[in-house]
Amino acid sequence: MTDQPHGFRSRLPLVVAVLLVLLAAAARWWPVDPVVRGGGTLLVLMPRDDARRETMLTEFAQLLGQAVSLDLRLALAGDREEFQAGLDEALLVLCPDGPAIALPTGAWQPLATGRRRAPWNLRPRPVLVSRLEADTTSAPWRTAPRRTVFGDSLSLVCLAPVIAEAGTPLPSGVTWGDDPYDHGGVLVALANGAFDHAVVRQFDAEAALATGRLPAESWRMRRLGAPVPDIMVMVSRRLPTATRRELQLTLSVLGREMDGPSEGTAGLVAGLGLLGLDGFNFTPMLGTDVERARGRYGAGWPPSH
Repeated sequence: MTDQPHGFRSRLPLVVAVLLVLLAAAARWWPVDPVVRGGGTLLVLMPRDDARRETMLTEFAQLLGQAVSLDLRLALAGDREEFQAGLDEALLVLCPDGPAIALPTGAWQPLATGRRRAPWNLRPRPVLVSRLEADTTSAPWRTAPRRTVFGDSLSLVCLAPVIAEAGTPLPSGVTWGDDPYDHGGVLVALANGAFDHAVVRQFDAEAALATGRLPAESWRMRRLGAPVPDIMVMVSRRLPTATRRELQLTLSVLGREMDGPSEGTAGLVAGLGLLGLDGFNFTPMLGTDVERARGRYGAGWPPSH
């Protein structure tokens, strides 16, 4: 074995010093992904202002952030434009299934669906609720648009019947509700005579009929399609796989602890009721379900209103 030339050994400290300077400069100036810095937002599509919901969602973001050691802050989007603008900073998204399935698959992974309270804890179907004395029609949004209301313009329970018509433009005069998480307000307007027909979430219609807000002797309900995902949580693929799995676990056990909600989560679980939720469901087939929904309803945005 031969020794390194004396000249190289003499220059070695200088070479090391230059490399250290270059590494320091790279650490200072090289672009760093925001996930590496440990922060981002839980972006929630919330068209209607509600201080109580905002307080609950802030706590929700903190819980998820603590579970995976992320600085997760709440960001609310009041409409589709704000929602799109907020995606750059978002690590998690909570929104109705319409905008959820529109997110690019390469950037966003479906994490969980919202679980409704029993007995309505399965995925909902779109239904049409009509006044008995109103004209019988399969699509009142076309034959009687000014007497028809949709629960909202973001959920597939409302969009699916329209999408099924292959993109035919809706006539003017149709009304859209402003709360994709609860169609109860739309059904109150229906009961009070503002409309003759409503396309809403099955659960909300069944609850109104069961409680007598819509007397069964005066109203009929007809299913309009297959079950849809409903409320969804999506996660950015910028997060490591292990982090995404931990977030999924945190969501799936929320409200399902063996001895009931812990002292730290009891208030949050109760607060989820403000969104009509009782926690979150995860199934291994969720990704496939979402792809199926994309294939069927991928073009699903009604005209702006």
